[in-house]
Formats: sequence, C-alpha cells, structure tokens
Amino acid sequence: GLPGQPLSRYYNAWKFGGKFEIRERAGSYDRMDRFDINAPICPHGGVLAKLRRNGYTTRCDVMAHDRLMRLLLTDNRAETLIKQKQWDCLRFFFDYVCGGYGQFRPMINICTRHGYTIKDAGLWRDLLLWLDELGIDTRNPKNICPKDLRMAHDEIERQVRALRNKKRAEDLARDARQRERFYREEKGNFIGIGFTGGTIRAYVIPSVAELQKEGEAMHHCVWASRYDLRPDALIFSVRDSRGRRLATVELNLKTLEIVQCRGVHNETPEKDQEIRTLITNNLGLIAEAKKRKTA
Repeated sequence: GLPGQPLSRYYNAWKFGGKFEIRERAGSYDRMDRFDINAPICPHGGVLAKLRRNGYTTRCDVMAHDRLMRLLLTDNRAETLIKQKQWDCLRFFFDYVCGGYGQFRPMINICTRHGYTIKDAGLWRDLLLWLDELGIDTRNPKNICPKDLRMAHDEIERQVRALRNKKRAEDLARDARQRERFYREEKGNFIGIGFTGGTIRAYVIPSVAELQKEGEAMHHCVWASRYDLRPDALIFSVRDSRGRRLATVELNLKTLEIVQCRGVHNETPEKDQEIRTLITNNLGLIAEAKKRKTA
C-alpha cells in the first residue's frame, strides 16, 4: 500500500488530491500503474471536436477508448475504418499490431461498398490469403463477402490443403526423378557389380527407388539422408542365401575404404567381419569400374 496506509492487494489505492491521467498501456501487465479505459464512456461526456469529426463513437468497443482516441488523432486509416464501421478490422490491424492493412485496404473498401461488415477480421484475412493462393479473384465481392464467413473459411482451407498436398507430391516426384538421373550418371559404371562369398551376397544398389526400400526395410537413414547424392559414396546391400537383408555398406570411392557397415536400426550386423572381408577382397572390381568412369 501507500505510505501511511494498510497493506492492500491493490497497487493503486485511492489517493485523494493526486493526479489522474490517461497513460499509454504498459508493455506488460506486471505494471499495475497504467490502465486501458475499457469501461463505458459517460454518454453525456464531451470529447474534442476533432475526435467527433474523425468518427469517434462510444459504440466502437473493440479496443480501449484511450487507444482509439490516439489512433483517430494520429492515423487517418483508423478514421477511415471507424467511419466504414469496420470495427473488427480496426481492432485486428491496429490494436493487435498485426500489420498488413495496406494489403487488404482495397478489399475492405469493396466490402464496405457492398454493405458487408467484416465480423472476424482474422478469419477474413486468412480467407483472402488463401483465395489469392488458389488464384481466385479477391476483388470480386462474391468471393470476399461470404454470408457464412466461417464456412467459407473452412472450405477454402480444405482446397488450399489439397493444393499444397498435390504440389508436395509433384515436388517429391520431381525430386525423385532428379535424384534418379544423378544417381545413374554418377554410379552407372558400378551398377550391376555384385559378388558372393559363402552364404552372403553383396551388390551395388541399382537405383534410388531401391535405396529407399533399403532404408525403410533396415530402418536407417541411407535414403532419407540422400546418400545417393554423395559423389564418393557407393552403397551396397548385403543379403544372405535366402535373400534376407543383413547389412547396408558405404564404400568411399576415393579411398576404396569401408566407411560404415550397418545392420537393422544401425546395429552391428550379423557376420560383420565376413561382410567386410567379402567387399575388401573384391575391391579390384570397383577399381576397374572407377577407371572406366574417369576414362
């Protein structure tokens, strides 16, 4: 409490003779010595003639009145919105400091000319952004003045989601084609190489599609980490006599050394040493293919 007064839950006790003034809101509600004026304004009270001229009305209750007064005295865009009775746009674009009013001003004007009041500016803005993404005319009142804003918002969101999924699938397909082309250019001389020793067989993975199957079956990142795009990485799949996957092996084409030999979930595979020996004993085949590639 204040000096000479009992402790109180209120930071500001009434202090007769003290000054009352309207202050800017605090940056945090931890500050208890600044207030918004959210209470109804006395209908018989007076305000500056300039405020009345600029459209001030106590019916606009979307923001604190002190904030509204400052806006009307300093920003003619706020004056335009309040005279259009697009009060939620005033709240959304100015009181919430969302910005972007200039981008949507022409569409707000169209809505106003057609007698459409924007009741939820956040949903309405999302609707317009999505319409633009879909290539739908955002200057047509039929598109931007829906009778049921939420229903229109949800329907356009569904269409946008479908479009994005389609584009994502197209991007993935295009990426897969590019990766496949690069893989065949870089590893074409090595595709088809394979060798057997005892009960195991190792062969160069022939395509990116097969590399994806290898990664998914072995639960490691050989495909997700795009090993096919690494020029010096040659990837082998190692199987047993029944075709069961035992390991995935990365060979460095510069040094002709085994970089890693991974079993399921990146564990050390069964017959790890036997696998390494098999590949090491057949490095001559890799060296010959490497010479043909650089020739």
